[in-house]
Amino acid sequence: MIGIPPTNVIVRDVRIFTPARDVGWLPRPTLGLGVVPEGESENDPEAGYLIYVDGGEPISVIRS
Repeated sequence: MIGIPPTNVIVRDVRIFTPARDVGWLPRPTLGLGVVPEGESENDPEAGYLIYVDGGEPISVIRS
């Protein structure tokens, strides 16, 4: 399996792209979540990654 294993994360940023962001693939994303794994460099502003919520990859989000 390739992808992000189930991970608890802290959402740092919500990005809305209007118009949809041209990243070189379809569908073009309109929503991104800036996240950092819980307990890892939570205070480092450069840590973490961006997840395109409406991209082609299947993801599931459970709010806790």
